[in-house]
Amino acid sequence: MPEPIILKHNDWKSLLRAFKVNRKFSFITTAPAPEQKLVLAAPLAISTFILRFTPQLCNLEKINILVIGAEWFDALDNGRWYQLISDFCDSSFKVEATLVGPDFFEEIARQTKMGPMVSARYPEAVIVESSLVDANIDLSSFDLFVFFHPGIERHHSEWMKDDLPLIAKTGKPIMATAYHRDEYAIEVKYLEAYGYSVEGEPLETQFFLQLHGDINDVSQWGHVLYKITPVLPPLDHIVDTVALDNLKRDGRKIRGNY
Repeated sequence: MPEPIILKHNDWKSLLRAFKVNRKFSFITTAPAPEQKLVLAAPLAISTFILRFTPQLCNLEKINILVIGAEWFDALDNGRWYQLISDFCDSSFKVEATLVGPDFFEEIARQTKMGPMVSARYPEAVIVESSLVDANIDLSSFDLFVFFHPGIERHHSEWMKDDLPLIAKTGKPIMATAYHRDEYAIEVKYLEAYGYSVEGEPLETQFFLQLHGDINDVSQWGHVLYKITPVLPPLDHIVDTVALDNLKRDGRKIRGNY
């Protein structure tokens, strides 16, 4: 079985060069490299996670993916780019992506210059403008759950108390991302404070986006991928509030270094 194209390359430059001579992906390379990276970061992150952490999903006829806490960045061109996940995995499964979140902005703000070329090729994702707990969604129908940025450190009170218990009890794979290793270490401690854990080691990918916020904030979107264990905490688990207070302090220190 041939190795998927995204596993043959370790940086954006070589990957985009390979896309240029590949009949499946050459249409993407008519746009400038920054725009290519913008629309490809999310499907590349999910594809890499599937190949490294849950390769058994490639055997399915269709993969239903739910992106939780999604924002406008996760819904570029109305989520059509998620259809590339199957080709990135060098598989034949169909992709059905659902994005749920309260802050998508207006549709026009989600359109990119590459929108016209993808709109004729791929269907839109299902976009649900709501919190997960208020959305009328059958979670048992999904094969993979995804938490993108901004992650657990910012949303821990919402995700840990409301969203994560709902999806953990399905037993399905849960993907999460961190901007860098230090943030990953913080997020693991947040999970442990609430009684959750991670499976295996995190994966650092080079197909991340360099995002610049305030003067001290340089974020690497999609840099660290990891898998949350889809198991509910023990019934007698008590949230470690002391650890949470310490994490807030440590998180501020770490952000000051980036």
